[in-house]
Amino acid sequence: MIQISEVLIIGPKVALAELGTILVEERLAASCHLPTEVDSLYWWEGTIQRNNEVRLTLHTRTALVDLIAQRTRQVHPYELPSVTHYELHTTDNKYRQWIAESTKEF
Repeated sequence: MIQISEVLIIGPKVALAELGTILVEERLAASCHLPTEVDSLYWWEGTIQRNNEVRLTLHTRTALVDLIAQRTRQVHPYELPSVTHYELHTTDNKYRQWIAESTKEF
C-alpha cells in the first residue's frame, strides 16, 4: 500500500495557481486546492513582513514530496518557499488508489 501525503506551499495566489497546474499536469500531485487568502506575518531579512498569501494544498504519494519541493524551488517566486508536508492516514482505500493512479510511480 502506498503512503500518501498532503503538501502545503505558501505564496502569492497567481503564482501558486500556476504551480498547482504544473504539479498536477506533471503528475507529481493528484490534486491541488487553493483556498481563500490569508494574512501572513513573518520575519524576513531583519524586518517583519506582512503579505496576503494563499496556501496551496496538494495530495500526492509521499515518495514524490522531495520532487515537489525541488520543482517548487524552480518556479516559485520566493527565494525561500515554504514547502511542508505530513502523511495522510485514511481508511478509504479507493481514495488512496485514486492518488496512486493519478500520480507517477517513483
